[in-house]
Amino acid sequence: MAKRVTVRLHGSGRILDCNPGELDLTTGDQVIVETPHGGELGTVTAVRSDIEAEQVASLRPVLRRAGESDLDNAAGNESKVAEARRIFLAKVAEHRLPMKLVDVARSLDGGRVTFYFSSETRVDFRTLVRELASALHARIELKQVGARDQARLVGGLGPCGRPVCCAAFLTEFQPVSVRMAKKQSLALNPSKISGLCGRLMCCLRYESANYGDNGGAEPSDSEAAVDIDATEEELVLDAEEKPTPASSGGGRPRRLCTGDSPACAGCRWRT
Repeated sequence: MAKRVTVRLHGSGRILDCNPGELDLTTGDQVIVETPHGGELGTVTAVRSDIEAEQVASLRPVLRRAGESDLDNAAGNESKVAEARRIFLAKVAEHRLPMKLVDVARSLDGGRVTFYFSSETRVDFRTLVRELASALHARIELKQVGARDQARLVGGLGPCGRPVCCAAFLTEFQPVSVRMAKKQSLALNPSKISGLCGRLMCCLRYESANYGDNGGAEPSDSEAAVDIDATEEELVLDAEEKPTPASSGGGRPRRLCTGDSPACAGCRWRT
């Protein structure tokens, strides 16, 4: 087994799985990661050591721990990024382009400035790129992002009260469908199942595979399932048990164990 680290880049907010090589890294370490734009500063957000060596070898490498010079360059970039943002907004207003600036990232060496923007239409920004390159004396990249990428770059708190998954740990977006919400018996209210991006919440995927799979156990003809507790791996039936002499009142719903733990040998009634 080999070690893999997850790094959140400071400039773009992207989250990458990286190969630490011989570096002994822990969560919170600041590192320089190799990207198509050169070395970028990032922070280690997670470390895993149960990954196959072949998988780790194909990941982007961590070049080194961030040194004082790297941190100084990153701090100096903040004022230059603010200036780049001001120039970009002025140029967009001048040319009346339908673009909304989302974020600005500048490489550590200052040779590249990337502008992330959103727009409802395609934009011809060739003239804008030339003028920005002349004003900033750097290579300019403009990237149009969708609603999900915009939410990842901006960040925020989800309905659960925690940072949104896309900005916290997700390395790539996976398809999410309304069917996943239906399987979990969630109310199909857009305000309840949509994230900050306005799209279906990524977390709908997390438990989707558990719903609709009760471990092969099926209720009999005289018993009907009234609820499924996927987190506890239980199927609640409306068949009532006969009350015992020590009990009072009517029967109670029975719960069918569908787990595969040692305490749940096959499909037995939970006692």
